[in-house]
Amino acid sequence: MMRTSLVLLVAFLFRMIALGIKPPHFDEGINGHFVLQIWRDGFYSYDPTNFHGPLYFYLLHFAEILWGRSVESFRIMNALIAVGLVGAVWSLRREVGRVAEWAAWILAVSPAFVFYGRYAIHESLFVLGQVLFVAGRFRRRSFLTALGAVIMIATKETFFIFIGTWFIAEFLIGWLERWELGGARVAEPRESRWVVVAAVVLSVTSLLLLFTGFLAKPSGAFDFFKAFDFWSKTGQVGNGHEKEWSYWLMLLARYEWPLLLSLSLVPLVLWRSSSRRVRTLVLAGFGHWLAYTLVPYKTPWLILGFWPLAFVLGGLIESTSGWVRRVVKPIAISLLAISTWKAYELSFEKFVDPTEPYVYVQTTADYTNVMAVLKRAVQARPELRNELVLLLVKEPWPLPYDMSLFPHLKYVRLEDLAADPSLLERAGLLLIDEDPWNGVRKILKKPMLRMSFHLRDAYQGGWALFDQEKFKSFVPLGAEVEGAR
Repeated sequence: MMRTSLVLLVAFLFRMIALGIKPPHFDEGINGHFVLQIWRDGFYSYDPTNFHGPLYFYLLHFAEILWGRSVESFRIMNALIAVGLVGAVWSLRREVGRVAEWAAWILAVSPAFVFYGRYAIHESLFVLGQVLFVAGRFRRRSFLTALGAVIMIATKETFFIFIGTWFIAEFLIGWLERWELGGARVAEPRESRWVVVAAVVLSVTSLLLLFTGFLAKPSGAFDFFKAFDFWSKTGQVGNGHEKEWSYWLMLLARYEWPLLLSLSLVPLVLWRSSSRRVRTLVLAGFGHWLAYTLVPYKTPWLILGFWPLAFVLGGLIESTSGWVRRVVKPIAISLLAISTWKAYELSFEKFVDPTEPYVYVQTTADYTNVMAVLKRAVQARPELRNELVLLLVKEPWPLPYDMSLFPHLKYVRLEDLAADPSLLERAGLLLIDEDPWNGVRKILKKPMLRMSFHLRDAYQGGWALFDQEKFKSFVPLGAEVEGAR
């Protein structure tokens, strides 16, 4: 009991402390936009080109109901899911013994699992579904297997990659076991056929309700199947996220030393371990890594899908004795200590550092500075929320969610401002990309205070211009004045 509490406490602290220190991520802004859609329409309108199912958006909507409207509310929900993920891995010790404890510790302090457990993207929920699915398979519990499958299917369309690699691993390990036993089959308990049927019916019903917006949009059931056609094209082309096959090895070598060592030890554990379940997990983890190596589309948070590899080190330690165990165990503990430091450094010090590969399409500190000015201004003078806000940016996320509380928000082009100069005269705030800045500068007349506004490092820079008269008390000293005549 004490060991369980300790690993969950470490996982909880890593994922819950100072959740607001990082600016909203690109994807967090998009997720917030879909939550606004639920508030407006009463349901999530499933879009097959979005490549994400409806479940996570409903959970974020529930987070806003509980804790109010903010990115931090989303992150609290995700952090709780991420802690639950570690707990679900630990619970597999009833099937694989202390191997699961080693795996839980690896994930509890993994830089990737900590970093991506601290903000509101789908991956932690998706992996939790995978762990529950595996637990159901091990325990021969149809309802638990079905729960894991529903979570996966209703979260991301790439569920078929994990399910495919898992059943391939089950088949190969089963074949290997029969070969080792001379063709004999290992008898396993089975549930009643009616229990299986009930689990399937409940799963299909749940998915139907989720994808149709609880029957408000029946076409969502058909759109679910369209998503695979869209994803097959995106996955093969990369859609701007193409990476070399060695990408995962680079990330593992930089951040995830326990998982990198585990990947190299897969053949040894498959040979040494006598546990069919451990071998299945190990082979499934290797298969998942291989599948994502072959797919050109790669984003760093997909590395969370390699979680079964976390069972390799424990599998080796628990299946050996003597000098091998005495050597491997201290190495594993040392690697866990290194992971702990790397997780802390990345999540609490370098969370917006563009040189860190895990910091991917991340909003910069400029964004935080500008939003802090707005927050101070609105708190001191609530009427400023009614100011006209102009956005002249090509890729605005996460602005649409953060700025949605300003009722007079307007997206404009340079031609719009040239045709109607009064827009600039009435604007309390203008957020603008670098490209159209010279054109706006020529027609800007009233004095505005300029702050740097660089949304993302991979995106062009820009500027935030505040009405000098209304915001001068809130903009930091030293801001340049533009448009004064």
